[in-house]
Amino acid sequence: MKKIPCSYENCKNYRPHWEKPEEKRGIQFIEVSDDYNGPVYCSLSCAILDGKMFLREKKTFNLDN
Repeated sequence: MKKIPCSYENCKNYRPHWEKPEEKRGIQFIEVSDDYNGPVYCSLSCAILDGKMFLREKKTFNLDN
């Protein structure tokens, strides 16, 4: 297993908690299999903001874009 960073470029700018709005949480790492190659997201928010997940029109994932 290996850890790779979240594929959303602005993931590092999120705040860890509403009580500490001035603190950034930093980039999140996700554990994947050693042979995995592709985008990976730490949360639904990151996937949606990166345009890889949609909540309307019965679309779920679109990783080919």
